[in-house]
Amino acid sequence: MTLSKTRNNGMRYKGMVAHFEYIASVRMYVGEIINCPDVVSFGATSLLQLKQVMEDAVDGYLDYRKLQLSEHASATVLERY
Repeated sequence: MTLSKTRNNGMRYKGMVAHFEYIASVRMYVGEIINCPDVVSFGATSLLQLKQVMEDAVDGYLDYRKLQLSEHASATVLERY
């Protein structure tokens, strides 16, 4: 499947929404998660690979946020003493 440079597409995974497009000049699909406060982007050379890369990006982001929250909770508990 070949997408035009201007046609936007979307994917969903674990509640996260991503838009992506095909950039013909570099023969790559590039995308970004659009419903999170941080910038999470990804890229791949095929749609099949793009799906996996997007899922890996979401999983990595969710793991990062989970770690951040647990570190914040630990610091908050220590501040009380």
